[in-house]
Amino acid sequence: MLSFESVGGSSLEAWPADPPLQQVVLEPLGEPERMAAFGVGMSGHGHWSLAAESPPNRQDSIQFDWACRIHQPAERLGSTYRTSAPDTISDASLGWRLLDGHTLTLETVRGQIRWNPHDQTVSIEPTSDCKANGTHCWCYSFRFE
Repeated sequence: MLSFESVGGSSLEAWPADPPLQQVVLEPLGEPERMAAFGVGMSGHGHWSLAAESPPNRQDSIQFDWACRIHQPAERLGSTYRTSAPDTISDASLGWRLLDGHTLTLETVRGQIRWNPHDQTVSIEPTSDCKANGTHCWCYSFRFE
C-alpha cells in the first residue's frame, strides 16, 4: 500500500523538515461542495502558510501551495514525505503505479522535487535562495489517474 508520511518536526525546531502548522481551517470556496484548507504556523525564525485545494475542474488532484516568511537565513525550507520508491522520476515529477492499474503523480507547480533513495523521502523545496530574507514559496500537486 502506498502512503506518504510527513517527516514532521516540531514548532521547537528552527527549521523543521516539514512546515509546522498550528492552525488549519476548512473554508467553502463559493462553488457547491468546493472547499479549501488554510493553515498557518510558526517555528524558530519562520512563519508558514498553506492553501490546499482541488483545482477547478480537476477533482482528480489536490494542490498544496506553501509560503514561508523568514527574517534570518534558513537551513532548509520545504515539505518532506517518507514513501516507497517511485516507478517514474523526472525533473518535475515522481510517479507510482498502483495495484489497481491507476497512477499517482506528485508534480511540482513551483519549486523543485528531490527523491532521496537512502532514506526513502521525497522533498519539495523552493527554488529561491533560502539564505535571503523574504517570502519563499513552493507548490505541488498529487494527481490520481
